[in-house]
Amino acid sequence: MITPSTYRKQIIESLRLACSAKQELEYKRKVPIADVVGEMFCEWEDIYHPSVPTFNVAFSPAERTALAKSDRLSGSVADRLETTSLEQFQVTAEWARLAQGARTVLAALGDPAAQLGVAADGSRASRPRLG
Repeated sequence: MITPSTYRKQIIESLRLACSAKQELEYKRKVPIADVVGEMFCEWEDIYHPSVPTFNVAFSPAERTALAKSDRLSGSVADRLETTSLEQFQVTAEWARLAQGARTVLAALGDPAAQLGVAADGSRASRPRLG
């Protein structure tokens, strides 16, 4: 069984990836065969399980509420997502919604990277531009 601290860490890492264009591009650079957009959604689905006992130990009631909102947002974005490259996804309003939602949850979790819209890697979490 996963420990509460490990579970919390994995959730935070998933959210940090979702709000950092720079981190997403670095992931793509390191693993060029990966579908980074798909991986982000699959990673979230793999780790977010509010029914497991560890979830209630790892997160406070307020944090669980924020995570549930993020899960609904992630599902909404995934439902609208068409097959696209990472670079194409990062310039969409859907990416901006997902990134902002992730930053909001990171703030609720007390993660310092969420402050002032700065991603965990120190970069501004704004959308990149194509070209």
